[in-house]
Amino acid sequence: MSFFKKLFSGKSNKKNIEEPSCSDLGKTQSKDNLVKVHDEYGREIHIDRNVWLDSVLIGNLEKNRDNPDELYSMILSGLDDGFEVHLQDASARLYEIDPNKERSACIYAIVLMKNKCLKQAEKILKETMSVIGGSGVLLTNLAKVYAMRNEHGTAETILWSALELDPNQDNALDWYSVIHHERGGKPAYIDALTKVSKLSGAWRPHLWLARESLERGDKDVAISCYEEVFLRAKNPNSQVLQQISGDLGLKGHIEDILTVVVPHFNIEQHGFSVGNNLIKAFIELKRYQEAKSLVEALFMQKRSDWKEGLNYWSDELDNLMMDFGPVEDNEPPKVTLMPITKPIWLHKLNSVDNIIPAKMSKPFTILTTSGSCSLKENHDEIIIQKTNEEGSICRGVPLSFCDKLNLETNGQATMVVPFFANAGFVFCAKRHEVDWAIKLTEQMPCDIIVLPHLYADLDIWRMEFRIFEPTVPQQVKTITVEFNPEQPSLALKQLVDEACLYITESYSVKLANGLVSASQITPDLFAHYVDANESCLALSLACNIEDGASTLYGERHIFDRLLALALEEPNSDIHKMMLISAMAKNKAYSSDIYQEYEKKLQKLFKEQTSTSMVSTVLNNALGDIYGREACSLIIE
Repeated sequence: MSFFKKLFSGKSNKKNIEEPSCSDLGKTQSKDNLVKVHDEYGREIHIDRNVWLDSVLIGNLEKNRDNPDELYSMILSGLDDGFEVHLQDASARLYEIDPNKERSACIYAIVLMKNKCLKQAEKILKETMSVIGGSGVLLTNLAKVYAMRNEHGTAETILWSALELDPNQDNALDWYSVIHHERGGKPAYIDALTKVSKLSGAWRPHLWLARESLERGDKDVAISCYEEVFLRAKNPNSQVLQQISGDLGLKGHIEDILTVVVPHFNIEQHGFSVGNNLIKAFIELKRYQEAKSLVEALFMQKRSDWKEGLNYWSDELDNLMMDFGPVEDNEPPKVTLMPITKPIWLHKLNSVDNIIPAKMSKPFTILTTSGSCSLKENHDEIIIQKTNEEGSICRGVPLSFCDKLNLETNGQATMVVPFFANAGFVFCAKRHEVDWAIKLTEQMPCDIIVLPHLYADLDIWRMEFRIFEPTVPQQVKTITVEFNPEQPSLALKQLVDEACLYITESYSVKLANGLVSASQITPDLFAHYVDANESCLALSLACNIEDGASTLYGERHIFDRLLALALEEPNSDIHKMMLISAMAKNKAYSSDIYQEYEKKLQKLFKEQTSTSMVSTVLNNALGDIYGREACSLIIE
């Protein structure tokens, strides 16, 4: 797997880039020994079960011992993670303080049953019903107590009483119907569901009878069953809509999913579990814009546990909606040159003049451009495609080279980026010609021009900088590095450093002290910085052309990577400015994604320190993007 694939697949070859590590985690542990959680930045974390139990769960149970709602949630979560042995005291405490006696008795009894304390569980259930009256859910759990004692006749009698009180209990209905299926097969199973469906207020049995109708190929009867469900269940929960949409989808009734489910769908109530099936249906019917709108609406709920699934659908829709492939237009697309005269991550930020060292009135000027590239397979036609590793390096390395010169010397470095109007960047698959470079310097006079080229046609890649003096014109220097594409960081950093050193030693370019420096970038993460620079360039392009968002692929992946880098590199002001600049650009090209990151940025900038000048830039940017009330930094 190449560096690019590692970085863009959601898993990084560097710890904490996508997923923070825990010092007590061993690499060989299975997922069964881990608990999955999300931190405040939305990152998925897998923590050793014992570490989670000792450091998080037990402490939170004690912390919330007087808060019944929070305590209930913690116990429920602990049960899901298999910590029932450690939940008896907490569930007893909940039973003592919870005004919702049915809830607390139910979960207390479940904890007791899981710990084989059947007599005590029976006592709690009966004691509670003597106070609050009959309860379907409590009777169902009482039936489980008797079943665990192998008193199945008594258990079945109590189970039926539970269904008479509440015929819509999922577990009770499932248990009852399975009992009859085991006795008499499918006919007995359907008879059992039909019997329960006749009880007062019953709607869930109709849901399962609809499934049986679909199995028989009788869609009309199934639709009638669904109508009965909605007639009796005025506010159907997500489980109901998920089953309806799933069952219809499995039988190929895609249009019916939207007809039956969408009128009852509420995004806050039903969320991703139902939305996922609706997105599938929209895509199956090629209603891509409606699918995309639903994906965006679900993203706006800011649920970390939904993000992986939503990212998948976002990528799928980008692939389906973006017109990747050969350009069929008979007229060649118009190429425009975009000059980058300062770090691209300062674009759309204010109060940045002092970030870069002061330049002389006529500084020594260095011109470079997007790198050309030799590929294993060259294309004769013009192709629109997603940014790949080669493109990221060909644009990101020259940007990073210019950053170092502009931030650390009194020279002026400019990168010229060719792009197709309303289509994206030009990727040149042939080595830049000297004549083309000389013509470029006639448009943009400079003291030297640097032509990057990437050789990506072999297993080991090579990148070169050819340096020319336009007035001669002749090549004065070539700097080359080789690298494994899986580990490009150190070689790419070496290329940039050697080129800058040659320029400062050979020309009237002097070192200067700026507020930020490329030396803040950890060498082993230099390739991530290169890629982030290229992403910032893509966002800037989106700001400068009509319908710029259409040129971007996987916007949230970009923002998540920038956030991850800022977290990984707390001493790098560059990564903080990359991140906030990305949000400013996102807002500038009329997207709403930046809103999802407000709290994360505020937390990050509070936790990480920067110089006073950089803090001012970050704080002003927060205010410009999110409103003055979002300003959260203390400027020292």
